[in-house]
Amino acid sequence: MTDKVYYKIFVAATSPQTLKKNRTLNAVSVALKVLAAVALILSFTKNLWFLAGAAALFVLGVTLRQIFLESVASYVYTLSANEFSVSKITMLGTEKLLINGKLSDVSEFSDSVNFCKTDDVFTVKATDKSEFSQISFNLDKKVVRVLFSPDDYMTALIKKQMTRRNNDLS
Repeated sequence: MTDKVYYKIFVAATSPQTLKKNRTLNAVSVALKVLAAVALILSFTKNLWFLAGAAALFVLGVTLRQIFLESVASYVYTLSANEFSVSKITMLGTEKLLINGKLSDVSEFSDSVNFCKTDDVFTVKATDKSEFSQISFNLDKKVVRVLFSPDDYMTALIKKQMTRRNNDLS
């Protein structure tokens, strides 16, 4: 975003139950790597088949660790003078831009919407009990809907921007 950032919020993408499952997944990954090391040592003293087992356990441990690290930790909603963007941050801390749209391309903004499975960008889960907002952009000759959960201040800022834009158009 090239504009001055007005407001930026970070929203946790995972529930406490999901975080607990992710920590368990990480612990299982470490345990598999330890078992792989033990199997590697046994392959030198007992049987070479332990070497194949060590390789399989190590690959499984690395795969589980990668799944854990690539899971989404939080979403970032950024609002500037002319743009709105949504990014996701993984457990590794890497940030990936999901959508970046100009507020002049917004066709609709509504808060307290129902969950819909046709949204193009999800930043919430269907099981969440909180209220959602929905913003629709006209991007590349198609409408892209974003279902997200801003706080009250960001909702007010977006509504203010939309009102200002509508007044400028009339």
